Amino acid sequence: MEEKYFEIKAVKHGPASAVIAVLKHKKLIEWSSCSPVRSPLGDGQSEPPIIVWRFIDDRKDFVDKVLPMINAYSSAIDWEIRRTKYGNKFKLAPKIVWELSDMDSELFVDDAAGKMEKSNPKFGVAANQDVLKMAAYLDENL
Repeated sequence: MEEKYFEIKAVKHGPASAVIAVLKHKKLIEWSSCSPVRSPLGDGQSEPPIIVWRFIDDRKDFVDKVLPMINAYSSAIDWEIRRTKYGNKFKLAPKIVWELSDMDSELFVDDAAGKMEKSNPKFGVAANQDVLKMAAYLDENL
């Protein structure tokens, strides 16, 4: 079976980059960032993924199409997407990471992911595996 374009990206840059690859391939976003960025795939992927992007021109049709689709994605990992306070960016992370960040006003979601990596590395591994499945779901449905 031939690898998909987003799987190739994930092998090179880490699982979180697969979702970015799909959104770029569908010409929906103009800027993106994700973590963790590690290679090779599966090596040390214990930090939960965080994916940030900005839609092209903040087009309402893109927002209305993509966000409900991500929210409809069903898996063992609960995901949450939020619009950031700065600029018109969206941030996707496991819901438990957001909850950890919400409990401490000085703990940014990125820091919460690092804290989660130390306290429950198996969760990060599972979330990184799941983010690849989310990329496949988005590729098929967008």
